Amino acid sequence: MARSFKRGGLLVETYRELTPAAPWELLPLPSRAILSASQFPGQSTQWLVGVGDQLEEEQLIAKGQPLGLHSPIPGTVEAIQELTLPDGTKTSALTVVLGGEFRKTGHPRSPRDWAKESPEVLKTRLFQLGVSLCDKGDGSVTAPLKALVINAVQPEPYMTLGLRIIEDKQTEWSEAVKILQKIFQPQDTWLALDHDKPQESPQLPSDTSIHVKVLASRYPQAQRNLLLSALGLEKIANDEILMVDPETLLAVYQAVVWDKAYVDKPVVVSGNAAVHPGVYRVKIGTPLKDLLSYTGGLADDTLVLQGGPFRGTEVTDLSQPVLKSTSAIVLMSRKKAHQAHQRECTHCGSCAEVCPVGIRPLHLWQALEAQDLEGVKSEGLDRCVSCGLCSFICPSRIPLFEYFSRAQGLSSFQGVRGE
Repeated sequence: MARSFKRGGLLVETYRELTPAAPWELLPLPSRAILSASQFPGQSTQWLVGVGDQLEEEQLIAKGQPLGLHSPIPGTVEAIQELTLPDGTKTSALTVVLGGEFRKTGHPRSPRDWAKESPEVLKTRLFQLGVSLCDKGDGSVTAPLKALVINAVQPEPYMTLGLRIIEDKQTEWSEAVKILQKIFQPQDTWLALDHDKPQESPQLPSDTSIHVKVLASRYPQAQRNLLLSALGLEKIANDEILMVDPETLLAVYQAVVWDKAYVDKPVVVSGNAAVHPGVYRVKIGTPLKDLLSYTGGLADDTLVLQGGPFRGTEVTDLSQPVLKSTSAIVLMSRKKAHQAHQRECTHCGSCAEVCPVGIRPLHLWQALEAQDLEGVKSEGLDRCVSCGLCSFICPSRIPLFEYFSRAQGLSSFQGVRGE
């Protein structure tokens, strides 16, 4: 099992034991679904419906380039209002009040014989049913590819959804890989895993078309550039590589095989304050308060993170909805979260030691503070991979990554660390 990148990083606890293999629980339907026009960072859609309209289950209600958004429940559009997401993004949101007939849930579906369909038809169906294949969702990756990469490396502590899909849903993700292979005709297909106990690595299907590589559980190995380097693919142009996660494979399977719009998804609930950690199947638009109430509720001192302890965003308003991009809700005890007020830099050098791309975070921060554009460039802001390790490791709690993310136009970092 290789370390897989040359410098920095941090060996971390994965906390996989909190979410062992088990049947995924299906959350009850929300009485109100709040649907954000922005389901992924940098993406947005335009509403096709208005207040008072009656919606059917899986009806197309918003359209973007190229993705659509569908209603997860039948009901009535109650309101369209502004919504501020936990990362500060302001967007539009539509509220659907549950009501009416279910015409898809509980009714049998017939699997499609997708093997007889053309790659272009399959790709178009994915976008029409709301499945994003790329980080930007713009459909810019075209066939034939040099490589298709399945990124099943755990991105942060507690965020175990990828591993659970690989172990629990082999039939589904394996068929989804074949679908993507037909659409994009890659020269090679890679499955990247990490495991802190390699002797317990999951049993995988004997598919000779997939190269499997098991890497060390070293953060931030899941970051795109670092992972491509570990696979020896760093010299291939970005538009010749498609990297997807196991969650996307599930959505591909549902859309192509069962002609199902992207209206529900698995979400991991975990963390040292989680009452009933596990994987839950949730309708898009379900308020987080419904999800957390079903999974055991919250103690008064609980910190709610959308994402993991390194880069997760604190959620203070639990009426926030589940998005397509929501893969984990991590619950941390504030008493065990190492939060403190910012102090003066001690010049300890820890931030530089853990940086996986060799940036000197202190120097970059000083250049940003001085508005020294040449210094910012020379210190490598463009090489920052947004892992947040510099802020995590800083004993003075200087929000280094918050400065860097603002300069790069990315979401903010909360600086949470748990035992």
